[in-house]
This record gives sequence, structure tokens and C-alpha cells, in this order.
Amino acid sequence: MICSTLNVSFGEKSKNGLEKVGTLYKKLKIFNAALSAGVLVNLFFKNGVIGSSYAISNYDFKLFSEAMQSSPGIIRSGIQQIAWDLSQDNSISYNEREFWKCIINAA
Repeated sequence: MICSTLNVSFGEKSKNGLEKVGTLYKKLKIFNAALSAGVLVNLFFKNGVIGSSYAISNYDFKLFSEAMQSSPGIIRSGIQQIAWDLSQDNSISYNEREFWKCIINAA
């Protein structure tokens, strides 16, 4: 299958699928921002200067890093699920299904 030469005209279901992918991406960006902001608030704004020093020395930055690194996997998994569902939908055109199969392979 050659994905770059597909001539696709999206129907309503595929447009909804693309919208879901965009929404998933936006939600995960918000999650990452909230996670980062939460760390900053906990480290610097909840405590005084001495408390901040203590909080930084005891904070599990490895766990925070792992949480941040999991975001691309969550996005990939979500995109693959959306694409899989649409690639199996016989009510959309053949080219649309082929497009979604390309998305599965690319994600």
C-alpha cells in the first residue's frame, strides 16, 4: 500500500475521526501542562524557601519524567484505536479505509 498517493475525499465519519484525533492531542497537551504546573506549585508555591529546598531534594523527578514520557505512547495508542475502528468500517469508502490503515502503520 502506497500511502502518499491516496486520493481521499473524507466523509462525515472520517472527518469525525480526524476531529477525535485533534481533540485527543489537545487534551494530552493540557494534561502535560497541568502536570508540569502541578509540580511547580507543589515545589515552590506551597512551601516557604526552606520548605521548597526540602521539597526539591525529596521530589521524585524520575517518576515525573516517566509520566511525561508516557504521553506520546498514550497519543499513539489513542490514534491507533480511532484509525483501527475506521479502517474496519465498511460504510466509508475504500480510499478512506486505506487512509486509516496508513495512519495505523504510521502511528
